[in-house]
Amino acid sequence: MKALLEKTLLREEKSVLARRFTVPYFSSPFHFHPEYELTYIIRGSGKRFVGASIDNFEKGDLILLGSNLPHFWRSDAEYYQDQGLQCEAIVIHFSDQFVEQIIQKIPEFRLVMNLLTQSVHGIQFLASQPLADRLEQLVSTKKVKQVCDFLELLDALANHTTIRLLNTSAGYSQAKETENDRMLRTLEFTLANFQRTINLGEVADLANLTITSFCRYFRKYTGKTYIDYLNEIRISHARKLLIDSVLTIQEIGLISGFQNMSNFHRLFKLQTGLSPLAYRKIADTTS
Repeated sequence: MKALLEKTLLREEKSVLARRFTVPYFSSPFHFHPEYELTYIIRGSGKRFVGASIDNFEKGDLILLGSNLPHFWRSDAEYYQDQGLQCEAIVIHFSDQFVEQIIQKIPEFRLVMNLLTQSVHGIQFLASQPLADRLEQLVSTKKVKQVCDFLELLDALANHTTIRLLNTSAGYSQAKETENDRMLRTLEFTLANFQRTINLGEVADLANLTITSFCRYFRKYTGKTYIDYLNEIRISHARKLLIDSVLTIQEIGLISGFQNMSNFHRLFKLQTGLSPLAYRKIADTTS
């Protein structure tokens, strides 16, 4: 299974394609495409994979992706099991030709161009609720009005003060089919097995590499070690459980793949800046 080059429905006679999806779960494979993409989550939760970045997503998640940046959204397990649950998102595509021929040539869009240049890393817009109405309206407008509304949306995004780059490592590389084939096998294996002990030998075998070659390949592709990547998935899972469950912190550490609790506490604080207990207390007070 490979990271697919997706052909979007954006045609030459359209500059912007804005669609709203309601589905039982997000099922697109690990893929990339030359168009820019803006995705807003209306309903649903799970894990978001953008390049080498792994994080939880939920209602209100707003992400801008640059051209050819591999990505996919994976719904939580309950969405595959409970037919009553649904996921909903607004997805907007626009081409690099639109950027080069229109946005790049207008001086007033200098901030927008800076934003689009950074989108090669993937950008998360925090506190995105003020932008939600603009996104909703864009789906229902047509033709020239839609393009004008979209340009205003880009300007609002460029002036949004709370953003986060998803891939800050200089070592991260954009989509290459052979590398993405290996990366997808590694990713799928890790997602299926992160709750148990994983040794480097078995994941290197999966990638058809020696342990040394696999470690070198993985660091070159993602800018981090495989163990760091594995621990990010585990901590991401633990963060969700701390918010959504009443399990004890020790139970959450074990379920998330940590056999050593001191290691769990150390890595959790390293990644979040908080202890698991402090993280849960803050989540409780803000919910």
